[in-house]
Amino acid sequence: MRLCPFCKERIQEEAIKCKHCGEFITKQDAAKISQYKFPKIWPGYVLGILFFIIEVIEAIYNPQASQEKYSWWTILFWLTGLVYWCICVYKLHKTILKITNSDYPITPAQAVGYGFIPFYNLYWIFKWPSEVINMVNARIGTKKFRPWVPGVYLFLFIVSGRVDGTIWLIGTFAVLSFLIKRVKISLTIQPEPVSYSDKITPISRGVKIAITCAVAIPVLALLAAIAIPNLLRARLNVNEASAIAILKEYHKQQQDYKKQNYTYKNVTELEKNGYHFKVSSLTDYTYAIKAEPVSPGVSGVRVFSVDETGVITTADGKVVEYLQK
Repeated sequence: MRLCPFCKERIQEEAIKCKHCGEFITKQDAAKISQYKFPKIWPGYVLGILFFIIEVIEAIYNPQASQEKYSWWTILFWLTGLVYWCICVYKLHKTILKITNSDYPITPAQAVGYGFIPFYNLYWIFKWPSEVINMVNARIGTKKFRPWVPGVYLFLFIVSGRVDGTIWLIGTFAVLSFLIKRVKISLTIQPEPVSYSDKITPISRGVKIAITCAVAIPVLALLAAIAIPNLLRARLNVNEASAIAILKEYHKQQQDYKKQNYTYKNVTELEKNGYHFKVSSLTDYTYAIKAEPVSPGVSGVRVFSVDETGVITTADGKVVEYLQK
């Protein structure tokens, strides 16, 4: 028995095809493939599990500390995971350079460094994984794998990492494991180094759409966060101004009615522009009409009232406007 060089499962010594991963393999090809060194991914998974265990322990034994965004321990494991992630990306691209006879458009330093450039890294998250898949497809001679898939998953895991670092650690290393396995599959079909520079493909439509969404969504969210409160405030102001204008009209009608009939009249309840108007008190010589928001905080904030004195006030007694009697 021996180990399959791709999936590491046990196969027969004379086997030419692995029954587990389905890849064809010979001793000669295995020797050629084994010369390429790929980074180990399992330490990244271990860091993710340790990160999760620390979060659980802090939540149980130190609830006050768990309410903080991050503790010193979680920051340490997060930074360790980031450093090891960069090392793995660097080693993967170093191996790809050997596979392509150094004819690959992305150097190991670029693969890591461009990811730290503000705004440009939103593009780079999709670019370098798609280039790896394009290289794999070029080696196997078919478009078997979709180039935009790993970049989208990588972006989602990075965004989800803002909620919990465990998702970021395990998810991003899973994407890296996916890419490494695809490169190994290409080696089973073409174990010899093959130039790739003349096969460079432009970034796919799916990746362009994903990049556009990655950039546009935060911008739109920011604009919405600024614009929506202002629009709501403007709507409230319009409704409150309308309520004051209607109270003015009510007061004028009451004054005109009293001059002719020597008393004040009852008025019908009214709902208009987010406010509900009703008579709160009424005698022959006094009256009071109140305007209340139909949906407090949504259609209006302040409560207004006017009486026979001709003064419009708010619920807390502040004078809004003096009217002519």
